[in-house]
Amino acid sequence: MSRILDALGWSGAGFTVNLFVVTSASAPLPLGFETGTVHPTSVRTYVLEDENRVLGGLQTYEYDLQFETLPPALESYLGECLRQACSGSARVAWLAFEGSFDFGYILAEPVADQIYGICVAGGAPVVVLDDSTLGSSAWKDKLSRLREAV
Repeated sequence: MSRILDALGWSGAGFTVNLFVVTSASAPLPLGFETGTVHPTSVRTYVLEDENRVLGGLQTYEYDLQFETLPPALESYLGECLRQACSGSARVAWLAFEGSFDFGYILAEPVADQIYGICVAGGAPVVVLDDSTLGSSAWKDKLSRLREAV
């Protein structure tokens, strides 16, 4: 198993996919995480408080999707989750490992190797499940450019 897939199953009791969404919406977006034959065992939603207003009044929500086993077409499924998030009022959405979120480091180089998927409003989602790509300077550069746009 790759480092990415290992990290998704860090708890030893199933797998967790963490989706972060930055939006102007005052409530979590009504995202449908059940697609085709994929059904998370649970979805928890959290509001992340931006006490220092790093995002200038935008809201940030975290969606934690729990699975007993990872979906067979994981990359496609994750891309669909990102696409749904970015087709609404989201400015940006990304997939990252548990514990990686910090308002001071959104899409920043120190956490780039912990972000395995991203989309911006109006753009196509990108999912990276390859360890070498996730640690590459090209991936860090891409995230840095997106960070500047956000």
